[in-house]
Amino acid sequence: MATLEEPDKGYAWVIAFAACIINMILSGMSRMIGILYVAIIDEYGVTRKEASVPFTVRNAIRYLSGPLVGVLGQRYGIRPITFLGGFIACLGSVLCCFAPTVAWISVFWGAIHGLGFSLGKKFFSKSGQPFT
Repeated sequence: MATLEEPDKGYAWVIAFAACIINMILSGMSRMIGILYVAIIDEYGVTRKEASVPFTVRNAIRYLSGPLVGVLGQRYGIRPITFLGGFIACLGSVLCCFAPTVAWISVFWGAIHGLGFSLGKKFFSKSGQPFT
């Protein structure tokens, strides 16, 4: 006899709150690109073209990693992949503090943070409901 899957009850609120926090932090970080762009120009003395590379790489990694994120999500589940994405995005952001050049920021912010952002946000729709 098949059993019906019941809702998580009280634990569902923890998941909803965690999804809200993840979306708030990652969306906030993606909205502060203008501030970071100007800070990179001032701090490293580079041209506007060079300062835009980390943000271009981040968006490219974010969108190109969709198939990989989908496969990982199907294999391991939404919760562990979202947690891993938050951790990787945080790691990429922290490593930017130690970046000596814009090329390293492109690696840390563009590649590492972009992959983490993709893992952390890919499974949530605009309404915040996880895809199944």
